[in-house]
Amino acid sequence: MGGVNGDGVAKARAWWKSGMAGVWAIAAGTVVVHLATGWRYGFDRDELMALEDARHLAWGYVQYPPMTAFFGWIALKLFGTSLVGFRFFAAVAQAAALVLTGMMAREIGKTVARGEWRVASEGRKTQDPGSDGEPGAPGNESTFGEWAAVVAAGAGVPFCLGAGALMQYISFDYLCWVLVAYGVVKALKPVASGEWHLETRGKQTVSHDVSTADSQQRTAREPQDTGSESEPGAPARQTQDGRVKRPLQTGGEKWWGMVGVGIGLGMLAKYTMAFLAVGVAVGVLSTEARRFLRSGWLWAGVGATLLVMSPNVLWQWRHEFVSADFLQFIHGRDVREGLTDWFLAGQLELTLLAFPLALAGLWFYLVDEDGEPWRAIGWMYVAPLALLLIMRGRDYYLAPAYPMLYAAGAVWMERQWRELKSGRVQGYQGLRVRMATWLKRSLPAVLVMNAVVAGCVALPVMPVNSQWWRWAAKVDTVLPEEIGWPELAATVAKIRDGLPEGERGRVGILAANYGEIGALNLYGEQYGLPHAISGVNSSWERGYGTPAPETVIAVGFKKEFLEGNFASCEVAGHSWNRYGVANEETIEDPDIFVCRGLRGTWEEFWPKVKLFA
Repeated sequence: MGGVNGDGVAKARAWWKSGMAGVWAIAAGTVVVHLATGWRYGFDRDELMALEDARHLAWGYVQYPPMTAFFGWIALKLFGTSLVGFRFFAAVAQAAALVLTGMMAREIGKTVARGEWRVASEGRKTQDPGSDGEPGAPGNESTFGEWAAVVAAGAGVPFCLGAGALMQYISFDYLCWVLVAYGVVKALKPVASGEWHLETRGKQTVSHDVSTADSQQRTAREPQDTGSESEPGAPARQTQDGRVKRPLQTGGEKWWGMVGVGIGLGMLAKYTMAFLAVGVAVGVLSTEARRFLRSGWLWAGVGATLLVMSPNVLWQWRHEFVSADFLQFIHGRDVREGLTDWFLAGQLELTLLAFPLALAGLWFYLVDEDGEPWRAIGWMYVAPLALLLIMRGRDYYLAPAYPMLYAAGAVWMERQWRELKSGRVQGYQGLRVRMATWLKRSLPAVLVMNAVVAGCVALPVMPVNSQWWRWAAKVDTVLPEEIGWPELAATVAKIRDGLPEGERGRVGILAANYGEIGALNLYGEQYGLPHAISGVNSSWERGYGTPAPETVIAVGFKKEFLEGNFASCEVAGHSWNRYGVANEETIEDPDIFVCRGLRGTWEEFWPKVKLFA
């Protein structure tokens, strides 16, 4: 018993010294940072939309799938209307994405370390992974991938700090992309050494297919892994340099089920998951992963995707696929306003100083010999990149694709410094050691600086109206939209209280945008305000209430529109905030009107206020 306990203690101590302990520490640290800073300022405009939808739980909404509102509903049940509580699940989702990123890097690194598919050239066999000879892994198998795991997770911190700071759909969409990528890494992982094994057959180079009979003879002479899904006797091929290449064997085809679930969940978070689904399909069809087309597990994954997303598809069908109209409208607006013009340049903003690491990861997947088992993952980045570029998508749509590049890039970097240190790279010993030391120490330092700079912009830590605030607000334009919502509700309450007593019971509050209706229904409760109504997005189908209002307090509308639909409208107040911050509420249609005498019926008027935003 003592020996068992001693082994458990030893394993626990070893884990605390491992790279994954560092990854979990980084992830937990981001949650702590978000909890410590998330109470400042106020709800963002998009968060107020999610909060309003969370009060009306459904399998779909005009502007997005149901996942964000679902987590908002849980947050409301657990934490009430606490700002920190409402943002909690977004922070946790981003932290989970960091952990999965580190796990991807460790998984790839350990596979590289075991030399499970490395080249055995000039008739040599695969070396002991702990040795210094090629083609075994550089360095100690037990530690290879640990440094890469920490580096990969660290590279994802800047986006985590931004996406986890607000309750928004990108937070959950990001996690689903990373979950899918991790599933593909596991599905494509080789299970035994010698797979993708290349051997030199003489010094002459011959280009021809090796017969199935020859492959079967080789298979009979060599031990087989009973857990492999590769078909016995599958034909080998001879490469241009005269080396024989045997088919890759993997033992993780069951992970295609998780890939399918991840894609389905992603379609419940944000419809841009469809771009990754196309990337997975392209990766499978254009690489050796085609062999999985014969696997029932891959098609089970396809079925899982359809099953998971089916409730939202049914909702869309019942609502005449209204989200397609919404997305078409939003895309047209983005193109007109130039928000899609800087798609490629925006990738630099998304990755910051980790961009070289992402490039290294793409090289690893598509070109590097060590990345051959995972060629399909390279296409999971290239295909969405090409589609979004052609279709003129927003730059941040591709943000969830970078963790899988960070994971491979970190493994590639770790291999470089290990090879420099071990002497495999030719050169003066002192220079090699200095280069290896510089690479190992500088990259984590750069990523720390990366995270600090991102935090200074994305986190609500700067004093409002300070020079720091003004600089951050130019970069992160959502910051000003977190200011002034309680003042809006207080102003509307004051206008309501100024109405004749007999009129107050028949008053309605009509909001033009989703931020206004979310804020008025959140903060208006303390003033006893009636439930606000709006024609924006999913609020339109919730109607105008029974009985219909007789007097209307209109927020965010243009005077011309209101005067064309009411007998009388007068300005009764203005949107403002105590900091004097200029935002959408104070710049665009800040006047608040009291309107009486609707021209026509509410049934006739209600379609006129329907809009997408």
